[in-house]
Amino acid sequence: MTVFTPTKTNNLNIFIYFSIALFILISGLWLFVYSQQVVMRHNLVSFENNLKDVKVKNAELKDNLYNLLNPANLSDLASSLNLIKDQDPNFLHVAQN
Repeated sequence: MTVFTPTKTNNLNIFIYFSIALFILISGLWLFVYSQQVVMRHNLVSFENNLKDVKVKNAELKDNLYNLLNPANLSDLASSLNLIKDQDPNFLHVAQN
């Protein structure tokens, strides 16, 4: 007489398979997070460099503006545009009825 014994699942095998699957899952998650962190640091350095460039450009534009608004330069600009200085500006007087 032949007796067939059903396959018994060994708890140790299940634990080993579960541990391997968990290790692979955690490793993949860690790799994804690390990759995102590297990309974020690279973007941050890029943004900092762009910010420095924008600050330099802003300083240059302010310098140009202040040079244009310099009183000595304004009189030269007014004379080059054939503007005259109004001795009695009406817009400064209050209208009286």
